[in-house]
Amino acid sequence: MDHIDCGHRSGKDHPQPDVTRTINLPRGFVLQRTDQGGGYVAPPGSAKSYVQDVVSARVFKTREGADADRCVENEIVVEVR
Repeated sequence: MDHIDCGHRSGKDHPQPDVTRTINLPRGFVLQRTDQGGGYVAPPGSAKSYVQDVVSARVFKTREGADADRCVENEIVVEVR
């Protein structure tokens, strides 16, 4: 039996997805919530206290600064590089 190339996942009718993308993550330290579904502390002035993606999180320059601002009951300091 001969192989028939139906063009699945190739050719102009089925282009390959572009899976390469650049995400600019903040460098420093963020506060990650450990309860109620997680999340990250939002920047000051935000409509909500927490955001779901690290890119939108409040970033601290030092671990000490983040640690001083965290709620010890439900937030941990996470380094983002």
